[in-house]
Amino acid sequence: MDRIVSQLLAELDALHLSPHKVFVMAATNRADLLDPSLRTPGRFDKVVNVRVGNDVESRRRILEALSRKTRFSKDVRLQEIAALCSSKMSGADLYSVISNATMIMLRETIQKIEIEKVEERDAEVLVTNRHLKEAVAYVNEQKEAVTGAVRAADLIE
Repeated sequence: MDRIVSQLLAELDALHLSPHKVFVMAATNRADLLDPSLRTPGRFDKVVNVRVGNDVESRRRILEALSRKTRFSKDVRLQEIAALCSSKMSGADLYSVISNATMIMLRETIQKIEIEKVEERDAEVLVTNRHLKEAVAYVNEQKEAVTGAVRAADLIE
């Protein structure tokens, strides 16, 4: 790992010799684990903290952006789904809601085709509000399980 950090530092330092203006940006969820030498002046010395939008409208807008390519039924109300999502959900968690809702819908569609002998062309392939609610419940449950495990680990130490 030390060689990787050393190589990265050498590359960053070499950028100062470039006749062009070069900006290097990086992102991490764990800034506390960065090697301190990366945070020295001229390297990654500026920090911009991006917080999760914890209001319903922010979550709705994120869900909307994440689901642009998702085919929804007419009953879908993203405002209602956003209100069901925990305020602690990150963008990745909200993506998981959309992804899980799509998987729930696909499982149901496959079941209709295989078991109920519905023609593939007649099967409705749309994510519904119910699919999204199930996905929110699942993601909230998973997030709580992880949070609970972390709290338990803190107690053990």
